[in-house]
Amino acid sequence: MSESPDPAAVFACSTSLYTACLDGCRVDPDLDLNECYQGMDQFMREVMRVASMFEEWACKYVAFEELDGVWPYLLEERFGEECIEVVNPDLLMRFDWYDCFRVAMRMRLPMWVDGRYPHPLLLEVENPVSNSGFEMFRIQAVRNAKGSDEAVPFVFGDEADDESFCAPRFVVYGVRLDGSSVAIFERGSYGQIVELLCGLFPGIVVPKIRGSL
Repeated sequence: MSESPDPAAVFACSTSLYTACLDGCRVDPDLDLNECYQGMDQFMREVMRVASMFEEWACKYVAFEELDGVWPYLLEERFGEECIEVVNPDLLMRFDWYDCFRVAMRMRLPMWVDGRYPHPLLLEVENPVSNSGFEMFRIQAVRNAKGSDEAVPFVFGDEADDESFCAPRFVVYGVRLDGSSVAIFERGSYGQIVELLCGLFPGIVVPKIRGSL
Protein backbone atom coordinates (compact mmCIF):
# COMPACT_ATOMS: atom_id res chain seq x y z
CA MET A 1 0.00 0.00 0.00
CA SER A 2 1.34 3.42 -0.96
CA GLU A 3 2.18 5.78 1.90
CA SER A 4 1.10 9.43 2.01
CA PRO A 5 3.81 12.09 1.53
CA ASP A 6 5.22 13.33 4.83
CA PRO A 7 5.78 17.11 5.06
CA ALA A 8 8.65 16.46 7.48
CA ALA A 9 10.36 14.30 4.83
CA VAL A 10 9.88 16.98 2.15
CA PHE A 11 11.36 19.56 4.52
CA ALA A 12 14.31 17.27 5.28
CA CYS A 13 14.95 16.69 1.56
CA SER A 14 14.81 20.37 0.73
CA THR A 15 17.05 21.35 3.66
CA SER A 16 19.61 18.70 2.77
CA LEU A 17 19.61 19.61 -0.93
CA TYR A 18 19.82 23.34 -0.25
CA THR A 19 22.81 22.81 2.03
CA ALA A 20 24.55 20.48 -0.43
CA CYS A 21 24.13 22.97 -3.27
CA LEU A 22 25.59 25.81 -1.18
CA ASP A 23 28.49 23.56 -0.20
CA GLY A 24 28.99 22.90 -3.91
CA CYS A 25 29.29 26.65 -4.49
CA ARG A 26 32.04 26.88 -1.89
CA VAL A 27 33.95 24.08 -3.61
CA ASP A 28 33.41 25.53 -7.10
CA PRO A 29 33.75 29.34 -7.11
CA ASP A 30 32.45 29.45 -10.70
CA LEU A 31 29.09 27.99 -9.63
CA ASP A 32 26.66 30.89 -9.22
CA LEU A 33 23.20 29.61 -8.31
CA ASN A 34 21.71 33.07 -8.48
CA GLU A 35 22.82 33.34 -12.11
CA CYS A 36 21.93 29.72 -13.00
CA TYR A 37 18.35 30.13 -11.84
CA GLN A 38 17.95 33.85 -12.56
CA GLY A 39 17.42 34.48 -8.89
CA MET A 40 17.49 32.51 -5.65
CA ASP A 41 13.69 32.41 -5.52
CA GLN A 42 13.64 30.14 -8.57
CA PHE A 43 16.45 28.07 -7.10
CA MET A 44 14.37 27.46 -3.98
CA ARG A 45 11.35 26.52 -6.12
CA GLU A 46 13.45 23.88 -7.86
CA VAL A 47 14.76 22.59 -4.53
CA MET A 48 11.19 22.22 -3.26
CA ARG A 49 10.07 20.60 -6.52
CA VAL A 50 12.84 18.00 -6.30
CA ALA A 51 12.12 17.35 -2.61
CA SER A 52 8.39 16.94 -3.20
CA MET A 53 8.94 14.69 -6.21
CA PHE A 54 11.34 12.42 -4.36
CA GLU A 55 9.02 12.02 -1.39
CA GLU A 56 6.09 11.24 -3.71
CA TRP A 57 8.24 8.66 -5.50
CA ALA A 58 9.49 7.19 -2.22
CA CYS A 59 5.94 6.73 -0.94
CA LYS A 60 5.35 4.31 -3.81
CA TYR A 61 8.63 2.44 -3.95
CA VAL A 62 10.57 2.60 -0.66
CA ALA A 63 10.08 -0.29 1.78
CA PHE A 64 9.91 1.92 4.87
CA GLU A 65 9.53 -1.05 7.20
CA GLU A 66 13.04 -2.15 6.21
CA LEU A 67 14.72 1.15 7.10
CA ASP A 68 17.14 1.13 10.01
CA GLY A 69 16.61 4.77 10.97
CA VAL A 70 14.00 7.52 10.99
CA TRP A 71 13.07 8.50 7.43
CA PRO A 72 13.28 12.33 7.71
CA TYR A 73 16.57 12.11 9.62
CA LEU A 74 18.02 9.82 6.96
CA LEU A 75 16.95 12.23 4.22
CA GLU A 76 18.42 15.24 6.00
CA GLU A 77 21.73 13.45 6.41
CA ARG A 78 22.07 11.84 2.97
CA PHE A 79 19.66 13.11 0.34
CA GLY A 80 21.39 16.33 -0.69
CA GLU A 81 24.89 14.94 -1.16
CA GLU A 82 23.61 11.98 -3.19
CA CYS A 83 21.21 14.10 -5.23
CA ILE A 84 23.91 16.45 -6.51
CA GLU A 85 25.96 13.42 -7.54
CA VAL A 86 23.07 12.50 -9.85
CA VAL A 87 22.15 16.01 -11.04
CA ASN A 88 24.51 18.98 -10.77
CA PRO A 89 23.42 21.85 -8.50
CA ASP A 90 22.92 24.12 -11.52
CA LEU A 91 20.69 21.58 -13.31
CA LEU A 92 18.00 20.77 -10.75
CA MET A 93 15.36 21.70 -13.32
CA ARG A 94 16.26 18.46 -15.14
CA PHE A 95 15.63 16.23 -12.12
CA ASP A 96 12.91 13.66 -12.95
CA TRP A 97 11.44 10.37 -11.73
CA TYR A 98 14.30 8.32 -13.13
CA ASP A 99 16.66 10.44 -11.05
CA CYS A 100 14.60 9.58 -7.96
CA PHE A 101 15.47 5.95 -8.55
CA ARG A 102 19.13 6.79 -9.12
CA VAL A 103 19.30 8.73 -5.85
CA ALA A 104 17.58 5.87 -4.02
CA MET A 105 20.18 3.46 -5.41
CA ARG A 106 23.01 5.67 -4.17
CA MET A 107 21.36 5.86 -0.74
CA ARG A 108 20.94 2.06 -0.81
CA LEU A 109 17.28 2.37 0.13
CA PRO A 110 15.22 -0.84 0.34
CA MET A 111 12.56 -0.83 -2.37
CA TRP A 112 9.71 -2.96 -3.52
CA VAL A 113 7.47 -3.31 -6.54
CA ASP A 114 4.30 -5.28 -7.10
CA GLY A 115 1.39 -5.46 -9.49
CA ARG A 116 -0.06 -2.21 -8.21
CA TYR A 117 3.09 -0.26 -8.87
CA PRO A 118 4.98 -1.72 -11.85
CA HIS A 119 8.41 -0.11 -11.84
CA PRO A 120 9.66 1.63 -15.02
CA LEU A 121 13.17 0.46 -14.25
CA LEU A 122 16.33 1.72 -15.97
CA LEU A 123 19.73 1.22 -14.33
CA GLU A 124 23.29 0.31 -15.22
CA VAL A 125 25.74 -1.86 -13.29
CA GLU A 126 29.45 -2.31 -13.85
CA ASN A 127 30.77 -5.54 -15.33
CA PRO A 128 33.23 -7.04 -12.79
CA VAL A 129 34.90 -9.15 -15.50
CA SER A 130 38.01 -7.47 -16.91
CA ASN A 131 38.86 -7.59 -20.62
CA SER A 132 35.22 -8.17 -21.48
CA GLY A 133 33.45 -6.84 -24.53
CA PHE A 134 30.94 -5.14 -22.23
CA GLU A 135 31.88 -2.33 -19.89
CA MET A 136 28.55 -2.52 -18.07
CA PHE A 137 25.07 -3.98 -18.19
CA ARG A 138 21.88 -1.97 -18.60
CA ILE A 139 18.69 -3.37 -17.07
CA GLN A 140 15.55 -1.85 -18.55
CA ALA A 141 11.81 -2.42 -18.29
CA VAL A 142 10.24 -2.75 -21.73
CA ARG A 143 6.98 -3.90 -23.27
CA ASN A 144 5.51 -4.59 -26.70
CA ALA A 145 2.45 -3.13 -28.30
CA LYS A 146 0.08 -6.04 -28.92
CA GLY A 147 0.70 -7.45 -32.39
CA SER A 148 4.20 -5.91 -32.56
CA ASP A 149 7.61 -7.56 -32.15
CA GLU A 150 9.30 -4.27 -31.31
CA ALA A 151 10.04 -3.63 -27.64
CA VAL A 152 9.66 -0.07 -26.36
CA PRO A 153 10.78 1.29 -22.97
CA PHE A 154 8.22 1.23 -20.17
CA VAL A 155 8.69 4.69 -18.69
CA PHE A 156 7.25 6.84 -15.93
CA GLY A 157 3.85 8.15 -16.93
CA ASP A 158 2.92 5.03 -18.93
CA GLU A 159 -0.24 3.29 -17.84
CA ALA A 160 0.65 -0.17 -16.56
CA ASP A 161 -2.80 -1.53 -17.39
CA ASP A 162 -2.90 -0.12 -20.94
CA GLU A 163 -4.70 -2.88 -22.85
CA SER A 164 -2.91 -2.01 -26.09
CA PHE A 165 0.39 -3.27 -24.59
CA CYS A 166 1.62 -6.58 -23.26
CA ALA A 167 2.85 -6.84 -19.67
CA PRO A 168 6.23 -5.18 -18.94
CA ARG A 169 9.34 -7.36 -18.75
CA PHE A 170 13.03 -6.78 -18.08
CA VAL A 171 15.82 -6.87 -20.65
CA VAL A 172 19.56 -6.90 -19.95
CA TYR A 173 21.71 -5.08 -22.51
CA GLY A 174 25.48 -5.37 -22.71
CA VAL A 175 27.00 -1.90 -23.10
CA ARG A 176 30.28 -1.69 -25.02
CA LEU A 177 33.11 0.78 -24.44
CA ASP A 178 31.90 2.92 -27.35
CA GLY A 179 28.43 3.22 -25.79
CA SER A 180 26.67 0.86 -28.20
CA SER A 181 24.58 -1.92 -26.70
CA VAL A 182 23.09 -5.28 -27.54
CA ALA A 183 20.26 -7.21 -25.86
CA ILE A 184 21.60 -10.29 -24.07
CA PHE A 185 18.61 -11.83 -22.31
CA GLU A 186 15.26 -11.00 -20.79
CA ARG A 187 13.13 -12.21 -17.90
CA GLY A 188 9.67 -11.53 -16.54
CA SER A 189 10.81 -10.31 -13.12
CA TYR A 190 13.62 -8.21 -11.75
CA GLY A 191 14.40 -10.93 -9.20
CA GLN A 192 15.14 -13.37 -12.01
CA ILE A 193 17.42 -10.81 -13.63
CA VAL A 194 19.40 -10.37 -10.39
CA GLU A 195 19.69 -14.13 -9.87
CA LEU A 196 20.95 -14.74 -13.40
CA LEU A 197 23.43 -11.86 -13.45
CA CYS A 198 24.87 -12.86 -10.08
CA GLY A 199 25.21 -16.46 -11.29
CA LEU A 200 26.92 -15.51 -14.53
CA PHE A 201 29.15 -12.77 -13.16
CA PRO A 202 30.33 -13.46 -9.59
CA GLY A 203 31.13 -10.22 -7.82
CA ILE A 204 28.66 -8.10 -9.76
CA VAL A 205 26.79 -5.60 -7.60
CA VAL A 206 23.11 -5.44 -8.56
CA PRO A 207 20.63 -3.51 -6.40
CA LYS A 208 17.95 -5.74 -4.91
CA ILE A 209 14.32 -4.69 -4.94
CA ARG A 210 11.70 -6.27 -2.73
CA GLY A 211 8.67 -7.79 -4.40
CA SER A 212 8.21 -8.80 -8.03
CA LEU A 213 6.91 -7.51 -11.31
